[in-house]
Amino acid sequence: MFRFLKTLAEDKSNPALQFIKYGLCGGVATLVDLVVFFILATVVLQAIQPNDPSLVLWAGIHDQLVRMLPSLADKAWLASWFHFELPVMDEDRRLVTFIIDKTIAFLFSNTTAYVTNVLWVFEAGRHSRRKEILLFTAVSGTSFLVGLLLTFILIHFFSLPSSVTYGALLVASVLINYVCRKYVIFKG
Repeated sequence: MFRFLKTLAEDKSNPALQFIKYGLCGGVATLVDLVVFFILATVVLQAIQPNDPSLVLWAGIHDQLVRMLPSLADKAWLASWFHFELPVMDEDRRLVTFIIDKTIAFLFSNTTAYVTNVLWVFEAGRHSRRKEILLFTAVSGTSFLVGLLLTFILIHFFSLPSSVTYGALLVASVLINYVCRKYVIFKG
């Protein structure tokens, strides 16, 4: 087991291990993105509608915690973290605030993705560090812009919930980023 973990940590050339590590790093970057986006979208600059599936899921987490630990039921402060009301907003405003929130979250997650990819997944050195960062940001930015176009379509024309459009943006980004990072930016 120790040998496998050592290989996982050090080997940047094995494609199967590389993809696993890329997925783990992507998971960390996605978690950063999710946390930043949903904090912004619910607390700072609202982009979530009251009927969004993410709010139903979030409230369900609290309900499950209370079922597992009944002593939490009388903690009003905890319930207020999981059960809260958001005002209804028009779709044009929601689209604008979604894009702002997602752009801020992108900056945090892209930095996380770059650092973890360089340290653990890909071999740097195909380009100078400056060019590598510029290419990494250009690729991420391109996939982000494709995702925002998809977001615009899904919110503006189909009025889909923000959490659904967030998921579509995420899938588009993963597909574009992996291929471009592996074959354009880093040494495979």
